[in-house]
Amino acid sequence: MLTGDMGRFLASLPVVMTCSLVFLALGGFFASQLKTQFTPKDLSYLSYIDVWLPEDAPLSATREVADRAEAITRRVIDEYGKAHAEEGKPLDLLESLTTFVGGGGPRFWFSVSPEPQQTNYAQIIVQLKDKHVTHHLVEPLQAAFSAEIPGARADMRQLETSAIGIPVAIRISGEDIPTLRAEAEKVKNIFRAIPLADRVQDNWGAESFLVNLEINSDRANLVGVTNFDVAVSSAMGMNGYQVGELREGDKQIPVIARMRMEERSQLADLQNLYVYSIAMIFMALVVQFKNAVKPLLVFAAIPYGIVGALAALWIMGMPFGFMGFLGIASLVVIVSHVIVFFDFIEEAHERGESLIESLLDAGIMRLRPVMITVGATVFALFPLASHGGPLWEPLCYAQIGGLTVATFITLLLVPVLYAIFVLDLKIVKWEKKGEMKQVD
Repeated sequence: MLTGDMGRFLASLPVVMTCSLVFLALGGFFASQLKTQFTPKDLSYLSYIDVWLPEDAPLSATREVADRAEAITRRVIDEYGKAHAEEGKPLDLLESLTTFVGGGGPRFWFSVSPEPQQTNYAQIIVQLKDKHVTHHLVEPLQAAFSAEIPGARADMRQLETSAIGIPVAIRISGEDIPTLRAEAEKVKNIFRAIPLADRVQDNWGAESFLVNLEINSDRANLVGVTNFDVAVSSAMGMNGYQVGELREGDKQIPVIARMRMEERSQLADLQNLYVYSIAMIFMALVVQFKNAVKPLLVFAAIPYGIVGALAALWIMGMPFGFMGFLGIASLVVIVSHVIVFFDFIEEAHERGESLIESLLDAGIMRLRPVMITVGATVFALFPLASHGGPLWEPLCYAQIGGLTVATFITLLLVPVLYAIFVLDLKIVKWEKKGEMKQVD
């Protein structure tokens, strides 16, 4: 009876593998049908206005322009509330206006970096009572600022999940500064000739002394160090990095970590900085399984989960942007199910069970906990996908599709791959002589 089961099992391996490869090919079709997008703006009660004056503007002039921007903001919001009155009663939309002059306020949103102290800058934080109205007010407010605040620049901005900043930016690079300034003026004139272009500007400002830190990206990548790691290490060593705050009465004293004065007195001291980097999951799995091949089997189910995520995005008409990518990246949780699945197989192997018995027993024992865990996650994502708005929809649908598909792939395809690596490729050893004789 065992010989017959083994024959049927071996005969089914090519069929399962062929079907799995066809399924992977569908991922290319789904990916080609998706629209592209980076990060959508989410619905929020908050927005903010950046007010910039010329570099030599005094604080009093900045205060005056900020007051004018506040008055314009209140007027435009009131006009919008009157235009969308319900039953003849104007909408009361404005909750509060908070203005910071001479520098940015505290970090009120993770992607909005506070501006340093400078006399030519002010920031106005706008809080509304209805988050669905925020994006409707951006265009009329910006039009009013551009028309009524001469000699200064006021930018109306919505909150962003990632710091995108200016939507369209052109970078001009070179070694001669006067030439760069001249070319920048030419580019700005080109943009000004486009009817759709608005608020054309550059980021040069007044000339000042500047030191650029050049990173050898090739050498950094070889040791797993990113540009961000180098930037953080250099900023911490030379300028200091805030690691916490110390409260003393009603005062908040920042705690700064940086090198001693004698260690950062010269620019050449940057070459003596140490940069530390992240550990790889693959190396941890190699140590855990004491095998360099089994970790590859652990990661084998991830591409199939990606296909499920792409299919879900295509079916729901969602674009593939940053949030969709984040949902797909989070499918690495599949690895945990496969690791536990492998542990059950190894335990059965140590008990002396045959290969087929070990694979079947591991699949049966893991079926209920995997279904409960994944089911709870998937069902919990549906409310957020339905009511979370354009920011969360791609992430939720990618996770729903990816986890659903990857669950069945984990329980079906991983045992097949394990058997192929043991019986056909003979890369993974299964030291049970009785079973191997029956296979022969």
